[in-house]
Amino acid sequence: MAKILNIETSSKSCSICLSEEGKVLARRYGEEAFEHSRDLTVFIEELIKESDFSLGDLDAIAVNRGPGSYTALRVGLSVAKGLCFGLDLKLISHTAFEILYQAAKERWEDSQVEGIIVPMIDARRAEVYMSAFNSSGEKIIDEQSFVLDQEQLMKKINTTSKVLVTGDAAEKSKEYLSADIFEFLPMELDASLMVRLSEVKFRSSSFDDLAYSVPEYIKPPNIVASKKKYF
Repeated sequence: MAKILNIETSSKSCSICLSEEGKVLARRYGEEAFEHSRDLTVFIEELIKESDFSLGDLDAIAVNRGPGSYTALRVGLSVAKGLCFGLDLKLISHTAFEILYQAAKERWEDSQVEGIIVPMIDARRAEVYMSAFNSSGEKIIDEQSFVLDQEQLMKKINTTSKVLVTGDAAEKSKEYLSADIFEFLPMELDASLMVRLSEVKFRSSSFDDLAYSVPEYIKPPNIVASKKKYF
């Protein structure tokens, strides 16, 4: 029975979730935005203390590797890799698109609707990070930065089936996507959404290499060299 600590730091709120056999055992969620570096290790300590497990009882750490907040992604992956190295645990990573697809697919299955699922993450203004999956879970559009435009998106998807747009950019995308084929499911990323996917990857031994696992930014960080002269 796999015991997995799920870590989500790609969005504005830090969250973690302890799971066993694909079921949520305990959860922590940060109420204050962008306090990942302050909250993450405290949440882990609190979660372990209130459970019947120790860190040594874990089998794996699962983490969302992005895209999302550049700094927060590094915080989450660094903590996950440190725990895996120190405790000799397996590392599992997901993209935000995989997590949103899985969560949206489960809700769509309840209504017995099939079609294309397009996870979208807000990248400010009219821009989003997006990917797309068919009803079989096959990726039909690779992860990319996209400026919202209905005509261009319909060309990319090339379908007359229903298209479910989900993620934290779903609400914003309504302004640009008015065709009848589009449905919208706004969804914030949360560690509890990772649980089922983490279990599937653990059972299939889909583990990351600790040395080479890196955040998925899609676009490079906007880093400007300081013009100050110190010497």
